[in-house]
Amino acid sequence: MVVANYWRGSRPDLAELQKFEIDRHGNIAHPEGNAPCPEAELQAVQTWVKDYVGRCSQVIRNLDAMVRQDCPQVYQLFLTKAPP
Repeated sequence: MVVANYWRGSRPDLAELQKFEIDRHGNIAHPEGNAPCPEAELQAVQTWVKDYVGRCSQVIRNLDAMVRQDCPQVYQLFLTKAPP
């Protein structure tokens, strides 16, 4: 439940992110499933993930480094590209 609250609390108020659903366990789903993601939506998700990691980093020390080490593809995709 804490994870879900952090995801909800860090979600920017952007139209591109309103379709995403967050269940009580923190799982995130999109009603269109695995459909290709438009560039604007991808950039909005990148912003959201950066905000989430930033918020969680206030509680979990070195979270950014842990993600970089343990999930390099996620880090590369979401945390290294600058949103517009």
